Amino acid sequence: MATLGRGDMPAEDEEKDSEILDSYLQERSPAFNALRAVQKAVWQSPAADEHFLKQRERADSATPTLKKYFFRTMRAIGDQLQAAKHIIPPPGETKGFKVLDICMAPGGYSATALRYNKHSSIYGLSLPEEEGGHEMLLQNWQKDPRFDVRLMDITMLSTEFGSPDLLPADNPLASQFSSCRPFDGLEADLVFCDGQVLRTHERAVGSKFEASRLTSAQLILALQRIKKGGTMVMLLHRVNNPRNVKLLHAFSQFAEIDLFKPTPSHAARNSFYLVAKNVDPTSLGARQMLENSKSCWKTKTLQAFNDEPYEAEQNTSGDEMRSILQSSFGQRLISLAEPIWDIQREALEKKFLRGSPKLATTS
Repeated sequence: MATLGRGDMPAEDEEKDSEILDSYLQERSPAFNALRAVQKAVWQSPAADEHFLKQRERADSATPTLKKYFFRTMRAIGDQLQAAKHIIPPPGETKGFKVLDICMAPGGYSATALRYNKHSSIYGLSLPEEEGGHEMLLQNWQKDPRFDVRLMDITMLSTEFGSPDLLPADNPLASQFSSCRPFDGLEADLVFCDGQVLRTHERAVGSKFEASRLTSAQLILALQRIKKGGTMVMLLHRVNNPRNVKLLHAFSQFAEIDLFKPTPSHAARNSFYLVAKNVDPTSLGARQMLENSKSCWKTKTLQAFNDEPYEAEQNTSGDEMRSILQSSFGQRLISLAEPIWDIQREALEKKFLRGSPKLATTS
């Protein structure tokens, strides 16, 4: 599997992969080209800049009312996921349904699991509020026996990730890492990986390595906690990101994959969800992803904590991307992505272009 997350590939490697991927999609996907044209027009819009800036500001400094709104939005997304992908079986079809909710707060997806299967057991991991994490808004989560929630920074679980002695004991930063292995032995039926780097997380903000550390951490935890035949739901951004294409291809080797874009909450954004069913964590492909994720986490962590220089091997041939696209997965990628691109194009047009002659002429 390819490396994961922002900052994982040298600039030349990323640029080459992007060129190959964009050329492939431009030749074969009208939906991709239509979205690109609309995005170009929107990028020239001051109104769009202002909209997305305000969106970020609201997320970073949400009022109690906004926090409740975001929680309701997550629950609505969960309802859409369930209706479209049937990720949660009803109580009569399963016993002991176990859900691992990584980056859980405010808890909307766990609320969804309980709504459709009240006998679910929820195992949650979430960044503490004092470190910049979201507030947990699930009712009675600290007393309800169906919940087992651990508050921690999951990117610092060095023992879980195979590097218990990552930094020398005399390094002042060594104490920030944890030997904890939360829910060790759990075999989850459903795993949510909904994490993204929070601008309120003081330690992580501004680090170019944090996104890949978080992606790797979620994948390691998920692959080491999911049962054979289980389902993973993972938040990603931009289907046509070369790293995501490689990630989707890797997942397709050991799971049945599909993509999902919630509306209206994510319609205009680049975000979407990977839904991987019948995951086989014992397969060669899954084991390879696990080992590569551990390697990626270790490398990026050492770089982030200034203990190792950035000396990534340069490989600008683009052979891996060509091989993926020339295989049957190339056309599969387009069939998966085009509904996502259509939703985003329609939402961007409706929000920023329709009824605005000035903007419409820029496309």
